[in-house]
Amino acid sequence: MWGFTRDSSVQTFKVTIADPQKGVVTIQSNGTFTGTLASDYSFRFSDASSPAVLEGRFQKKGGTIDMSGSTSFEGCTISFTSQRIGA
Repeated sequence: MWGFTRDSSVQTFKVTIADPQKGVVTIQSNGTFTGTLASDYSFRFSDASSPAVLEGRFQKKGGTIDMSGSTSFEGCTISFTSQRIGA
């Protein structure tokens, strides 16, 4: 489980690494975004049920792995930074 802070509250979403060897990842929040990580751990995933696209990158910071990125929603760009908060 990963979480990000928005408006003084923590929102959570689920990140699943389906095939670590191939870098296949699924991110579930308001939609389900699935795709394969690039060699630099960046991603550009789309949601099969909508035109939404989620793009970002996983990166190691100290002893943790962070995920940051952005998506568009109703004409606005939403940026996020998240940290792993559970198993």
